[in-house]
Amino acid sequence: MAESEAQLEERFIGYLEKLNYKRVELRSLDEMIAHFRAILNQRNADKLNGKLLTDGEFSRIMSKLTSGNAYATAHILRDQTLTIQRDDTNEPTLYLNYFDTKNANNNVYEVTNQVTVMGVNEHENRYDVTILVNGLPLVQVELKKRGVENHQAFNQIGRYRQVSYQNLFRFIQIFVISNGVNSQYMSNTDGKISADFLFNWTDEGNHRFNEIQDFTNSFLEINRLHSMISKYFIFDERKKVLMVMRPYQVYATEALVNHALTTNENGYIWHTTGSGKTVTSFKAATLLAQEESIEKVIFMLDRADLNKQTTDNFTAFSEELDLLSGTESTYDLVRQLKGQETQVVITTIQKMNYAVTRHEAGLAALKDKKVVFIVDEAHRTTFGEQQKAINGFFSKAQWFGFTGTPRFKQNPAGDGRTTDDIFTTMLHSYLITDAIRDKNVLGFQIDYMSTLKMANAVDDGEKVVGIDTQEVYESEERIATVTKNILGQHLQRTRNGKFNAFLTVKDTKLAVAYYDEFNKQLADSKKDIKVATIFTWAANEDGNEDESTQSHSQLQMDRIIDNYNKTYHTQHSTNEFRKYAEDVQNRVEKNDPLNRIDILIVVNMMLTGFDSKTLNTLYVDKNLEYHNLIQAYSRTNRVYDMNLKPFGQIVAYRKLKEQTDEALELFGATNSVGAFLQPPFNDIKTDYQKAIDELLEYVGTPQMVDDLPDEEAQSKFIKLFRTLARVERKMEGYAEFDLAKSGSEFGFTEQDMNDYRSKYLDIYIGRGVHDKASILDEIDFEIDLIEENTINTRYIKGLIGQLDLAAPEDERRKAVKELIDGIKSSNDANLFLKRDLLISFLENEVPSLSSDIKIEDALLDFFEEQEKIAVQTYSKENDVPESAINETISEYKFTGREKKESLKKGIGAPLKNKRKIESALKFAIQTVKKFTIGV
Repeated sequence: MAESEAQLEERFIGYLEKLNYKRVELRSLDEMIAHFRAILNQRNADKLNGKLLTDGEFSRIMSKLTSGNAYATAHILRDQTLTIQRDDTNEPTLYLNYFDTKNANNNVYEVTNQVTVMGVNEHENRYDVTILVNGLPLVQVELKKRGVENHQAFNQIGRYRQVSYQNLFRFIQIFVISNGVNSQYMSNTDGKISADFLFNWTDEGNHRFNEIQDFTNSFLEINRLHSMISKYFIFDERKKVLMVMRPYQVYATEALVNHALTTNENGYIWHTTGSGKTVTSFKAATLLAQEESIEKVIFMLDRADLNKQTTDNFTAFSEELDLLSGTESTYDLVRQLKGQETQVVITTIQKMNYAVTRHEAGLAALKDKKVVFIVDEAHRTTFGEQQKAINGFFSKAQWFGFTGTPRFKQNPAGDGRTTDDIFTTMLHSYLITDAIRDKNVLGFQIDYMSTLKMANAVDDGEKVVGIDTQEVYESEERIATVTKNILGQHLQRTRNGKFNAFLTVKDTKLAVAYYDEFNKQLADSKKDIKVATIFTWAANEDGNEDESTQSHSQLQMDRIIDNYNKTYHTQHSTNEFRKYAEDVQNRVEKNDPLNRIDILIVVNMMLTGFDSKTLNTLYVDKNLEYHNLIQAYSRTNRVYDMNLKPFGQIVAYRKLKEQTDEALELFGATNSVGAFLQPPFNDIKTDYQKAIDELLEYVGTPQMVDDLPDEEAQSKFIKLFRTLARVERKMEGYAEFDLAKSGSEFGFTEQDMNDYRSKYLDIYIGRGVHDKASILDEIDFEIDLIEENTINTRYIKGLIGQLDLAAPEDERRKAVKELIDGIKSSNDANLFLKRDLLISFLENEVPSLSSDIKIEDALLDFFEEQEKIAVQTYSKENDVPESAINETISEYKFTGREKKESLKKGIGAPLKNKRKIESALKFAIQTVKKFTIGV
């Protein structure tokens, strides 16, 4: 017989008991609060002098502890103590301890289960397993029986967070979900939670502990859990987000700190590009700064790395530690090194080199002290010589490097040394193969384009005997052909501009040539694609070979920035190039539809150290190999939403297959590149056809979905269509796929897909009017699969507001028709709810509006009137007082809470009419979502 959820729960608690957790029986929030009070009294008995906390004192304590949100409460937990004035003011102020961050043995670890809490919607919520530390619920575990999607437990946590994780449950730091065979953890935080931040726990070698017993014995072992909570969280003060570290980040931090405290040797961490090295290095630095044996920790960046994105991250993280500071000048650096108030100093390699060569006397006191240097990117062109100078001054310097692309014998640094030569010992590794498996980065889909066929050019390799390949590669004909090819596929690759792309080229001369050709071709087309470029013009940088090239490049950049200023209404210049660079980075990173850069042409800038989740395509017209190839490709593989961005796309206009395979094999430590790359298009076509056939076998037409007999049948349809939508999303990433022409090949047209998608949305939206017990509530609809958020409610509302009521009638009819077509084509779930209302407004109301009417006001009036009619109709048909419905709607609009008091009073006999009250509440919530234009 299959194990039930209750049996799994008991088995899990048994594992915890074997790890020395004490089981306690707490069945309500009140019992949990009383239990916490008893432990607080007990652990502070010496301070209370035999006088237990009074009700008034404990009430003030609870107010202090639980009045904040999850982020604020996480800070409170790590404060460890609070002050409270006793009721008897003659008594001294109390300093009460409720958590010990340094010693796990000074805390009490317990486990309880099936705690019932009344939510703000007045439903009882029963939690599976709660881990208590000193009576505070710090870990919440939700279990599902084997065979059930783990995502159901995640969805359940999401619902609980909305309606019932209040009071002491604000202290939850970690959520754990498991179905027995797959176990994951994530941080609690404020706002919407994302399954992208569900992590698997592993051992030091990155092997997963999926099975619940293995996971429990490792991750929930008391010392490990204590260290996770007390050490391995990051507070992002900029976003007010609480982040728990991934296992490889934890193991790397521990290895580095242990190495620093037990040896004087150097070491390095090999964590693949995009895996969060900055978080790991930052955490290691702050932990080392707390050790008495270490005088200073110096976090060193190369000047090229000290961009806005990097400094913003450091500033956000450093708010949790007053001992960390950046440096504005060499004088500032020397002052901080000499002082005692700053233990972690962030600076550049260049400033540090200058400090030790020009300010030796001022730094003499540090000369023989242990100083730890952490290098965020271990290999830079100037690193070798400057490290020698720094080591020549600090006799006890210890170096730790972080790199995503180590230097081996095949790809040594400029001075011929490898990473092992410089940093001696690799302390931890997390390779690109591990990261792709864990979905921390994406794999790649690579298209090798033959410019020989496109432009009658030479072979795409650089070394062809007897032919001036540089002349061919820089020919106007080839540049024009490649540009045309990029523009022809760009919108499909970037999902109509939802994402953006880089084009990387050999040098600044080629960058300018491409920039001009793009603008020339775009001027003759109707495509709304914005192109920019950025490069440096100093000699020996970005492909500049001499001073004449440098001068030419700067003049061209002056012209390019002038064009940029006109496009984006800015006032940049080459005199303040850094501000221009920061603005370009911001536009690429944010990808605002109104201020975006669709294609950025680069030489070397931003191919390392720059992260943007909305960058999904790299066009390559230069030779790359080894670390430079991996770094460039990795600009595209940051995780966004895997339904929208399943892989990073590389379009190579040079013969790079051999170099790509060599680089992936080297940095993935494997002989097979299959783990990195998406399957060929023909393989995906097979999966697509299979998904179509299975859907049509079950529901041969969209209309048949309406005849499905029950929710179980609807659930099967949802899963079949979800599978098809997933594969279609992958198909869309291939240039060969054209949904509009798919009917003849697959027997399934674009219209068929849209019709089934509408039925899918009908069920998704309709589930809101079911009674509470609905199996559809447990299904992960993955609504992002069928949404293209470019055309959503806010977008349509903005366009309606722009309608010119004074325009000639034919122009106004045309504008209205385009709006209606956009509404009908959108798959945004929220807009789908309002679709009929918006179309009715455009068809029936707009034609009669006079030019002096403000159309936004007319739209709001229309929605309010339609809401009033809907409420009146529901009231009459279901015998529910209008006033009760309207009061419930108002409560939900302004507080977001699902309150039933007005309905209970209006309907009466709440026990007898429970189902009627539930139905009316759901109608009220659905009414808000449908008739509130801003929602």
